[in-house]
Amino acid sequence: MSHWKDNGMTFLQHFGFAIDVGLRLILAGVCCIIHAVLPFMFQTTASDCVKSLYKKFEEMHKNHLDNDDS
Repeated sequence: MSHWKDNGMTFLQHFGFAIDVGLRLILAGVCCIIHAVLPFMFQTTASDCVKSLYKKFEEMHKNHLDNDDS
């Protein structure tokens, strides 16, 4: 079975999800680099991004587990 099917998604859903996560992480990384040079900027951006992604993954896994129970 394929990875995206294992996670309860179609290929296109998985593609969109992975692109979204990847772009958010790239943006958070750029903000961290800017923050390293200018500490008054983007003080919580990376941690906010990680928290948001954690919630997104938890919700996705919860929905997948709920669908498996039905």
